[in-house]
Order: sequence, then C-alpha cells, then structure tokens
Amino acid sequence: MLEPVRTHLSGHDRIRLVAPMAYPDLVRALHESYLVLTDSGGIQEEAPALGIPVLVMRTTTERPRA
Repeated sequence: MLEPVRTHLSGHDRIRLVAPMAYPDLVRALHESYLVLTDSGGIQEEAPALGIPVLVMRTTTERPRA
C-alpha cells in the first residue's frame, strides 16, 4: 500500500515521507511543515493545534473537528 506513495512522492525536495517519530521529533517536524497529509488520528489533532493545515487521507475520521 505504501509503494504508490513512495513511487510518486519520494525524491521531491519539499516532501518528507517519514516513519513513526518520537513526540519531540514529531512536534519539530510539524513546526517546519507548510501542510500535513496524514491518516493518523493524533496528527489530525496535533497539526491544527499548531496552526498547520491537514489533509486527512481517510474516507472517514473519528476527529471531524480537526
């Protein structure tokens, strides 16, 4: 499932594909972000709290306010 994402998005200098991160590293990465694409429920809340727009990569979410 990740292979199409890697095929189309890896290698771009403004896109960073990352594995799960420790919380301090995540917050640092969010602060450096212009936009976040995620399917993570936690990041759906964290990024907007920091003023970072989020595109949720799910058809449904349990966090509609984010």
